[in-house]
Formats: sequence, C-alpha cells, structure tokens
Amino acid sequence: MTGPAVRLLLITARADVGGGPRHVDLLARHLPDDTECWIAAPDDKPYAAQWRAMAQVRGVLPIPHRRFSLIALMRLASACRRHHIHIVHSHGKGAGLYARLLKLCVPSVRVVHTFHGVHLGGYGWLSGIAYRLLERALRPLTAAFVNVSRGEQRQCLGLGFVTEQRSHVIYNGIALPGASPTPAHTLPSPVILTVARFHYQKHMALALEIAHRAKGAHPDWRFVWVGDGPERSALQQEVADRGIDNVTFAGARNDVPSYLRSADVFLSTSRWEGLPYTLIEASAEGLPIVATNVVGNDEAVVPGETGWLFAPNDPDEAIRRIAQIVGDPAHREHLASGGRALVSTTFSLERSLGELAALYRQLV
Repeated sequence: MTGPAVRLLLITARADVGGGPRHVDLLARHLPDDTECWIAAPDDKPYAAQWRAMAQVRGVLPIPHRRFSLIALMRLASACRRHHIHIVHSHGKGAGLYARLLKLCVPSVRVVHTFHGVHLGGYGWLSGIAYRLLERALRPLTAAFVNVSRGEQRQCLGLGFVTEQRSHVIYNGIALPGASPTPAHTLPSPVILTVARFHYQKHMALALEIAHRAKGAHPDWRFVWVGDGPERSALQQEVADRGIDNVTFAGARNDVPSYLRSADVFLSTSRWEGLPYTLIEASAEGLPIVATNVVGNDEAVVPGETGWLFAPNDPDEAIRRIAQIVGDPAHREHLASGGRALVSTTFSLERSLGELAALYRQLV
C-alpha cells in the first residue's frame, strides 16, 4: 500500500481471553507499516498489558469492561480529534456502540464494525426488540461492516443490521504453524479436547453430557477441557456430583498448541459462533474436529474433509463421530490433511489482513 498513513483506532469492550480480543491482538501485531494504531479497551488480562508494551500500538485508551460510559466516550472523542484518527474499527456489540456514537461526536471518522457472532439467545422479548432497533439505528453511522462468515452475514442481512453494499465477509485468519515440535504434554490416549470459555455460548453442559454418555462404551476416552469462565465452578460440581471421572479441567493455558498436538479429536459444543479461532487453530495443527452444526462452525468445518458436524440436540451423534475418527487412523489422517489445507487456502493471516488493509485504504 502507498499513500499517507492510515490512523486507526481499534475498540473492544473486552481484553480477556476470547475471539474478539484475540482478533484485535492479531490486527495490532500485523498491520501494514503505513498504519498507525491506537486501541481502546478495558484493563483486562491478558491483552491490555501486552498492548501497552507493544511498539506497534501508539496508545491504549481505557474504557469499562462490557459497560457503556459517557465519560469514556467523551475521552475517546477527544483522542480521535487529537490524533486525527481516520478509521474507528469496533469489535463486538459494546465496542460497536462506542464506535457509532463517536461518528456523531467526530463526523470525519469512518466507522468499520465487526460483529464476531450474532445471536439473540439470552435476550428477553423486550430486550431483544430493543437490541434489534438499536443495531438498525446505528447502521447509517457505519461506513463498512465486516462479517467473519457468510452465515453471519446472512443473519445480519435478515435482521436488517447491515446493508449488502456495505457488508464485507473477511474470514478470521491465523499464522500457519511451522513444523510441529514434540508435544509438551503426554496425555493418555485417546484424548477429546475442548478449548473454550466456560460461558453460556459454549454450551459446556452439552460437552459434559457427551462425556457422561461415552463412559460406558468408551471407557478409555479422556475429555480434556482447557479454559475458564463463569460456569467453571458449576461444571466442576456437577462432575463431582455425577461421578464423571473421564473429564479433566486443565484451566486457562498459554500453551494451547501443545494440547492441540497431543489430542486425537477437537470437540466444540457452541450454541453459536461468528467464526471460531479455536477450530481454525485445531485444523492448522492437523486435529480433526467434531462440532455443533451452527453458524460459523459450518464454515470452519468441511464434513468428511476436516471433521464432522452434529446436531446440537444429539450428543449420541457426536459420540459416533468421535468414535469414527478414533477408530480409523486412515480417516483421521485424511481429516488432518484436509484441515491443514483448508487453513492454508482460506484462513491464512496474510489473506485476512490483506483484505482488511485494502478496506481501510478504500475508506480513507
């Protein structure tokens, strides 16, 4: 790219572990040299401290964790004027509110909004209507929308959140791993791995039911859960109460790739997704996937080529698919090879960042 520097403000209402903050981190680390970047985010672990230490980030502007603050908005508006920000790119619902209101405060900025998953689960009747009306009201203030999957784009179009002319599908991307070293963990085989935030969206109760039903026919299977979140204590209590002894809570980890290399199957039980990084990372490491057939998952997994999808209300189907992979080494290797190829062609970081950089330059 040539021309004057693009001055970019990235906004996320979370800086803890999750796909949205991870996406912001990848953007900040790998944007083109002609892009000057600031980040507005809460003081969460692990990302806030990392961003403050990054040479690529000119400054980290504080906002509350998943909560709107008029004072924070005014401070962001002042920063946009002071730093002559060209583009504000928001990630997730809370960040999107800040970004679109910034357009009212600083009309010169162009707003890009990425949804990172659209859902109405958890909303009541009245709050659901209010959310729909809010997104539609904010639509005219948005120069471009980024949907991370085609399924998410269809949802947004159907709900009236975006217009077809301003919506761009840009898949999440990751850096392709090099030659895989020997795994740092020796796990008893076969291992069915889940990496997730223990939250309503990830439906870990379904993962628990799958583990419980698998005990009888597959007593050698070990379900390893990497992650943490608000539902962890309740899940641990249920495991103890029901005597489920084939589940291991590994906690939040910084060495997830070594777990991916040690496992036999990756299991995802999400209720909804945008486009999950964990599935892309699993495929990149050659780990076959068994995942719920929901928006986002259905584009990260190619049935029979990189893994299998199952109906969210059918844990027995998940068990059958896991058994199919574990019991057939040739099939497992076929899925592993297909997963690596899919990431290389569709979910590479270079492709994702190139498309975003082109969008920024177009708007400037």
